[in-house]
Amino acid sequence: TPTGLVLQGGWIATGSTWVRDCDARVTGRTVIAAPESASVAVTAEGVRHASGLRLLTVTTKARGASPADAGGESLAAVLVRGDGSVFSLRDVAVVAGSGGDGGVASPGTNGAAGGAPGTCGPCATGSLGVPATESGSPAASSGTFTASGYAPVDGTAGSPGSAGENGTAGGAGASASDCVAGCGPDCPSCGVEGGRVTRAGATGSCGCGGGGGGAGGAGRGGGASVALLAIGAGATVSVERGRLEAGDGGNGSDGGLQGDGGTGSLGAMGAASSCDTACHTGGACTPGSCYAGTPVTLAGGSAGGPGGAGGAGSSGGAGSGGPSYAVVQVGGALVVLRSSPESVFGSGGAGAGSAPGGAAGAMHTVP
Repeated sequence: TPTGLVLQGGWIATGSTWVRDCDARVTGRTVIAAPESASVAVTAEGVRHASGLRLLTVTTKARGASPADAGGESLAAVLVRGDGSVFSLRDVAVVAGSGGDGGVASPGTNGAAGGAPGTCGPCATGSLGVPATESGSPAASSGTFTASGYAPVDGTAGSPGSAGENGTAGGAGASASDCVAGCGPDCPSCGVEGGRVTRAGATGSCGCGGGGGGAGGAGRGGGASVALLAIGAGATVSVERGRLEAGDGGNGSDGGLQGDGGTGSLGAMGAASSCDTACHTGGACTPGSCYAGTPVTLAGGSAGGPGGAGGAGSSGGAGSGGPSYAVVQVGGALVVLRSSPESVFGSGGAGAGSAPGGAAGAMHTVP
């Protein structure tokens, strides 16, 4: 509003009359509590006229969310944002819950098993797929505060393994070159028609290579816990008495496990064929009495080699821990503490694996 807005607790309704509540516990009797869906309880953005909170408590939910394959949710009880904003807290308890842990990283998918023999393209050597040799890298640093809030730092994803090669080619089937092409006519004579042809059993099929294992997902960074977050050049927040309390920073999550390579399939023998070597008559001079016979079985070729198993993927890198600060000033914002408000902060979140943990302190300034 043009004249500013101040929300003040510490009043009791007696009938139609409001009277001051002079109890020492007055601050805790009026509570602005953020819903579970919100990461910030009170936001004052672009406030140009003196506004603020008095004699009440502001609190977030107890812990930020940890969605799978994402950084942990950061929580801030009071956010003042915008160049030149003016805001004040007097006798206010500002309480932020703990930052969310980094979300669980997805494991790499297992490689597909080799398909049915003969269905996978050219035969090859049956070599095994190459496993991924390098895992994902852990987060190299902790997250940072920007004009948009806190940005956690994740690890990197792993690498996929390569597919196994198809097996070696199967052997050729047995063949014969004197197979009867056809017989006729029916009467009065029966003989070879169409000459002699070559027939053969089918060549054996090679096995198919297994698919490569998938890469493990990146481990995710933990979220931050901040009681009072001020952002913007010239933004000024005055805090008189009261309490600024941050929870713990969120822990980083491990990278996802690697996927295993798929198994290759076995080769298969070629199908047998048949070769009729002579024409015969059934005796009666009727249609169909002249037919090809005296068959010889032509064996199918030997089975091709099995396909190679796919190589395993590698696991993802670990995420860093999130910080815990009572006050954070970003981009030229200034928080002025008057009459010694109590500053309470938790522990920085642990980094997973070798990733760094989050920092913790009463006040943190980002230019």
